[in-house]
Amino acid sequence: MRRRKMLGFIGSGPLALAALGAAKAEDNPPQEGRAVGLPKDPRTSCFEQCERLAKLCLLIADQCLEDLRAGRGNAAALAALHRSLADCREFCSLAVVMVLRESPYRASSCVACAEVCSRCEEVAERATFESKDQVVEELKECAAICREVAQLR
Repeated sequence: MRRRKMLGFIGSGPLALAALGAAKAEDNPPQEGRAVGLPKDPRTSCFEQCERLAKLCLLIADQCLEDLRAGRGNAAALAALHRSLADCREFCSLAVVMVLRESPYRASSCVACAEVCSRCEEVAERATFESKDQVVEELKECAAICREVAQLR
C-alpha cells in the first residue's frame, strides 16, 4: 500500500508512534571491537537520535498537512509547526552526515541542529496535534545530545 494511502487509512499519529517505538525497541548487537556494557559513544547516540527525529518530523509534518486539509485545529499554528518540522528534519539530516563522516564542521552542524530542535520544540509546544508529548520529548533529547557532541573535540 502506498504511504499516502496508508496514512489516509490509519492516520499518521499511530504510524508515528509505531515507527518510533520500533526504532527505540531495536536491540543493536555490540559493534566489533566494542565491549558489552560500555557506554555508547555520544556520536553514535547523536546520529541515531537525529536520524530517528528526522523520520518523526517527516511523519508529523505530513500529519499537519492532513489536519490543515481537513480543517482540523488552528491553521496558523499547524502551518508554523509544519515549516518548523521540515526545517528540523533538514538540520537533523545534515548533522547525521557530518557526524558519520567525522567532518571538521561536525561541531558547527550539531550546534545548529540543537538550536533548531530547541526552536522547533517551542513551536510544537504552542500547537495542538496528535503525539505532541512524544515529539516535544524527542526534540529535547536531540537538542541535548547534539550539544554534547558539539563539545567533543
